[in-house]
Amino acid sequence: MANMSGLIICALQAIIVWTSLFSCKQAERNKPVALVEWNAGQCDQTYDPYRLINRITESKVGDGITSLTVSFRESCCATYGFRPQVDFKDNKLFLLSYTGESPDSCACDCCFSIEYRIVGLPAAGYETYFHEKKIEISNDHYKVVKPTSELYNGQEINRTNRYGFKEGRWMTFFKDGGIEAIEMYRERELYEEKSPLWRKVFYSSGRLSYFSRNDTTESWFADGTLKRRMATYTVGDTTYQKVFALHDNRRLYKRSLERSYPSLSRSESKPKNEEESITQVLYDEEYNTNGQLQRRVTKDTTYTWHGNGRIASLEFGNGSIDYDEGGIVIERAFYWTIEGPVQWPALHHSLYADIGRSGKVLKVHYVREELIQDGIVPGEHYYWTWNKAGKLIESPENWEEPLPWKGFNQLTIP
Repeated sequence: MANMSGLIICALQAIIVWTSLFSCKQAERNKPVALVEWNAGQCDQTYDPYRLINRITESKVGDGITSLTVSFRESCCATYGFRPQVDFKDNKLFLLSYTGESPDSCACDCCFSIEYRIVGLPAAGYETYFHEKKIEISNDHYKVVKPTSELYNGQEINRTNRYGFKEGRWMTFFKDGGIEAIEMYRERELYEEKSPLWRKVFYSSGRLSYFSRNDTTESWFADGTLKRRMATYTVGDTTYQKVFALHDNRRLYKRSLERSYPSLSRSESKPKNEEESITQVLYDEEYNTNGQLQRRVTKDTTYTWHGNGRIASLEFGNGSIDYDEGGIVIERAFYWTIEGPVQWPALHHSLYADIGRSGKVLKVHYVREELIQDGIVPGEHYYWTWNKAGKLIESPENWEEPLPWKGFNQLTIP
């Protein structure tokens, strides 16, 4: 009898322990789904955001926490606008990178990722949605397509990979079977649509028509004469670009040489030295088909000529002058800046004056940036017009400021 009592007591103890374990498991299973932590990555420029597929890139479970990393496309300016949230209902997990209005928007998109650390999720068997669209775990960042290729003389050409990117040698042909163009792409391209490493285009005769590679682009006439060459080369920290081109009649059309080099700059708005690139024109000339100079760019002035050889215009740092074919000044322009607030250190002003044959101004067009409460107006326009007799017939209403042409002694106002 004592043995029987002992067995009953043991059985009751086992039931109590099992019930306790079941209750714990049930409590854990009923634990509400909640986001306990999240981490957003910076803009990742490895991928093409306009091809990117929103997807789960990593999923792991440990210590009762499910960690899901989602890769997705969003505005470039969204970095600091993410406010992730999660919801779980009907065996579906809903993920948001933000709620309400979209984060700050830019004119570009980028690739981002957010790691969600979530408690209360079942081990498996649920679907995941990101901004109401179903997503799945995948190693493929773009849509997968069937790879393609062709054979030419036993050689594989015109190959595309699983993302549709061109790889290796690409060729096109004339109707008679002659080679029209050859392009060479990287042998393996997984992240963006690259330009070819080099490209050759041929005339139907087989002569080379065009050749572009890393630092040089050239084209030829059908008889093999060089038509145009643009070459880029580097000496030390300076990059040079040289251009040579002919008209169809084989006369010189253009020749130029410019250089770009780094320089440290400092301003009131940027007190620390910052490196910037400076481009300087060493020479730049364009000629018409008769061999006459039409345009010349020097370090500080751009000259153009009329067909009769007379000067047509002068452009310089703070203005320009236009002439008619008889050498008479017909327009003058002036550019200057005035000091602005900290966020806009300089406000730009422009004044354009139409000039009559008498040398007197016929019209003034004044454009300036103006401050308003929320920023600046990029271009406010004001006009003054005089008739041939010198009478003012148009002017801004209620203009009470000094007249904008005061100080420009080059102008003769009626």
